[in-house]
Amino acid sequence: MLKVKSSTPQVQVKPLLGTVKSGASSTVSPRHPARSQETADGCTDPHTITHAPPPVHGGRQPTSIVMAIQPWNLVFLVGFIAYLIIRGVFAQRTKSNEKLLSRAGAGDRTLIFIMFVGALLLPVVYLATPWLAFADYRLPAFAPWCGVALMVAALWLFWRSHADLGQNWSVTLELRNGHQVVRHGVYRRMRHPMYASIWLFGLAQGLLLENWLAGWSALVAFAPMYFVRVPREEHMMCEFFGQEYRDYMRQTGRLFPALRVKNDA
Repeated sequence: MLKVKSSTPQVQVKPLLGTVKSGASSTVSPRHPARSQETADGCTDPHTITHAPPPVHGGRQPTSIVMAIQPWNLVFLVGFIAYLIIRGVFAQRTKSNEKLLSRAGAGDRTLIFIMFVGALLLPVVYLATPWLAFADYRLPAFAPWCGVALMVAALWLFWRSHADLGQNWSVTLELRNGHQVVRHGVYRRMRHPMYASIWLFGLAQGLLLENWLAGWSALVAFAPMYFVRVPREEHMMCEFFGQEYRDYMRQTGRLFPALRVKNDA
């Protein structure tokens, strides 16, 4: 009997993002579930095979970006998009307002850039690429649920803060034409509810993204902006509004609502 040697090339199957060991167990990144898995007898489970893409010019494989499809990552992505939509809508509404006073120097722009990297760039890199997988870790099972609750509260407060400020809002230290001291809505008992919402969103991000860099980068990036900008912002408001804003400061909390609003004498 003649033995016929097959000329069909063998296809090597490898998992995307994650190291699979022989045997019943496997080690994978917590945000990238195993794409293929070996059974106890060493055979690859046909239901979990991910085939490598066919080679292109010169035998090179095409570069692909694989999003970390994991439920809590998707929850964060929805909230992240909602956050950007809220900011974009109100930025568009106030874009044409005339500026009366601006303290947006190089320092303020540097703080905004740091915030961009920590709150926007790193989460996107984490979700869209495996580049930050070395910093993955596991959170307790209850942590993402706490993150969801915080994110909902943060988004509501973020939206409400913009809505109550109306035409008085700006992304940098600026005062616009017709600027007023806003005392209604969420500003009735706290001076900086928008900053409070960003703290909450940063904490939610850390509880939803299981990555030391992408998860907690927003809090780290926002801390210098808050502690540097808020004193300068309040000083600018006191210079422009005088006693009116000083009275408002006495009647409100900075990040937490004042327990009681004192009436002017």
